[in-house]
Amino acid sequence: MPLTWHVIDRPRGHGQADGTPTTRAAPSEPDAAQSDAALARTGPPVLGARLGIEGNLVRTALSLVALFAWLSPSAGGTVRVPLQAVVVAAFAALQYRALRGARSQPALD
Repeated sequence: MPLTWHVIDRPRGHGQADGTPTTRAAPSEPDAAQSDAALARTGPPVLGARLGIEGNLVRTALSLVALFAWLSPSAGGTVRVPLQAVVVAAFAALQYRALRGARSQPALD
């Protein structure tokens, strides 16, 4: 939803007659159609959010499989890879919980 600005009295780039810069008015109010369109979606896009969450879960699983199947990390890597997998899984769980909460809330009238 783009905001439109209206310049007072002078074309763009010109100052006032007394040398002060041109001032700008507040953004114009959106019309009713723009307001209705902005309110049409009541939550996050479910498909995109689910794909992001599932991508995080796949990354977690692949990190752990890679650690034990074909990587031979140093001591630091042996700690970092599982720790990073746990953090990514925790974010996926938080995202899933937020998505469920957003879908279960009643729409505002």
